[in-house]
Amino acid sequence: MKDKGKKFAENPTEEEAFTLLWNGYDGKKLEYSFLVVFYPKKNKSILYFVNPITAFPGKTEILENTSGKEIFAYSASELEKITSHKISYYINLSSENLIKLIDLLGGLPFYLDPNVHRIPGKYARKEGDFLLFGEEAVDLFFLPAKPEPINYIQRLNLQQSILLSLLDKLSFLGGELHQELIQYLYFLAETNLPREKFEWFIKKISGGKVFYTVFEASGELKTSQNGRTYLSLMTDQSRVGFHEMESLLFKDEESLGENARVEILNGTEVNGLAKKTKDLLNAHSIKVLSTENAWKSGIKRSIILDRSGKAGYSRRLAEILGIKKIKHLIRKESGLDVTILLGEDIESKTGKVK
Repeated sequence: MKDKGKKFAENPTEEEAFTLLWNGYDGKKLEYSFLVVFYPKKNKSILYFVNPITAFPGKTEILENTSGKEIFAYSASELEKITSHKISYYINLSSENLIKLIDLLGGLPFYLDPNVHRIPGKYARKEGDFLLFGEEAVDLFFLPAKPEPINYIQRLNLQQSILLSLLDKLSFLGGELHQELIQYLYFLAETNLPREKFEWFIKKISGGKVFYTVFEASGELKTSQNGRTYLSLMTDQSRVGFHEMESLLFKDEESLGENARVEILNGTEVNGLAKKTKDLLNAHSIKVLSTENAWKSGIKRSIILDRSGKAGYSRRLAEILGIKKIKHLIRKESGLDVTILLGEDIESKTGKVK
C-alpha cells in the first residue's frame, strides 16, 4: 500500500528550498538515488546524486542493497548533514513505472555519440539525435554480471542524462500537463509526499525553464572484507562541494558560462568554422579548451551537448550562438562541461546560427 503521509498545510515559501529524495529500483535493487533541492524563488535546482555502491560513515551496507522505505531512513540524516536542508519526503519509482512515465510523456529527445552508443544491452544503439522511449532508456542502465566501479560511473552518467532529459520534457510540456495526467504520475510512485504538494512541485517545474545542476557526493574507494569494492562517503568533502555548488548556482546568469570548460567540434566541410565560433565565445568572456573536427561531417543542425550536468552553462552558450537543440550526454571523465557540435546551420561569417 502506498504511504501518502500526513496532509501538508501549505507550500514552502519562495525563499525556502523544497527537498525530495528520489530513488529508482529494479526489483529490490537500488539503481539510482538523488536528492532534489529545488529553490522556487530562483527557479533553480540541484540534483544531488549518491552512487548506489556508497556506504555511509559507520555503516557497512551499500545503498544498492537497501530497499523500499529503508533507503529514506538510511540516507536522509546523512544528506541533511551535507546539504543543511531538512529532508522530509521521498519518491520510490520502479523501473517498470519509469518506463511507463517516459512513454506516457511521448519519449525523450536524446543523443548518443560514438563513445556511448556501443554500450551493450537488448537494443541496437542509435548514434545521433533520436527519441528515447522507456524500455530502451532503462536498457541503458545496463551493468555487466560482475560490475567494476567504472561500470557504475558510466551508468550514473547515463542515468543523470536520462533523468535530466525527463525533467526537461516535463518543463517543455508545461500547460499540456493537465490535472488528470499529474494525478496519474503521482500514483506511479511510492511516496510519502502529499498529493497537493506533488501537484505544486510538478506545476512549478513544468511552468517555466528550471536551471538544473547535477552534483555527486564524494566517496573514497575501499574494499570490504568479502573483496567487494565500494565507495565510503566523505561527509566533510561532500558538504564543502555541495555548498560551493549552491553558491555557483545562484550566480548571475549572464556570467554563467565564464567558468565553463568547452570544446567545439566542426561537423561541416567549412574550414575555420570552429575557430570563428571560438572567437565569438571569447568575446563573451568564455574560454574554449579545444577546437577539432567532429567524428563525421554533413551534420545539418548544430547541437549543444551537456557533458557535466551544469545545464546553465549549456543554456547560456545556446543563447549566445542561437542554437536551439540542447541534449544531455553527461561524461564527467571527459573534463568538459559542454561540447558544441557545429552543423550546416551555422553561419561561416559569424559563428552563429543563420
